[in-house]
Amino acid sequence: MKTGEGWLAVWPVAAFFLGGLATQFAALLNRRWQQRDKVAQDADEIRKRREEFELSHLVDVNELLSSLENLFIEACRELKAYQRLQTQSDVEPDFPDAPVDAYKGAAAAVRQQVGFILSDEVRRYVYVTWESAKETIDLYTTGEADEDEVWAVAAGFDETYVALSGRVREIYAGRAV
Repeated sequence: MKTGEGWLAVWPVAAFFLGGLATQFAALLNRRWQQRDKVAQDADEIRKRREEFELSHLVDVNELLSSLENLFIEACRELKAYQRLQTQSDVEPDFPDAPVDAYKGAAAAVRQQVGFILSDEVRRYVYVTWESAKETIDLYTTGEADEDEVWAVAAGFDETYVALSGRVREIYAGRAV
């Protein structure tokens, strides 16, 4: 046997061993990349579900607020007419139960949804508007409210609509990025 011929027999075994190690290392790296990709995909899926929930809920709250605003104005009109008839007539007029009850039903629907609003700022706007409308109706039923308070509540509804639409735009702007 010549010098160095023993090494010729070792090289194929060493190459086979190194190839196996390289394959194992590549598989390990591939597994880590896949795990990272899965974590990123899961986070993206959670973000998308959150956005879908929030968008759907904001649209629902907007519709409930619109209904509440219309019923609030109608209840205030009816209560004002009731108060006017009370002072102008000797006969006690009928209390406008139907518009007040309709308003209270819409107010309850909005109140139930306030806690599901994810944005603190929007939730605060909706709650403050709901609360001020409730207080104004309560004052109107006792004859202590005036039109300035109704206009203030109407302005609160407008501010709330701006906050709701602004949040929807923020969500869609984040999707465009």
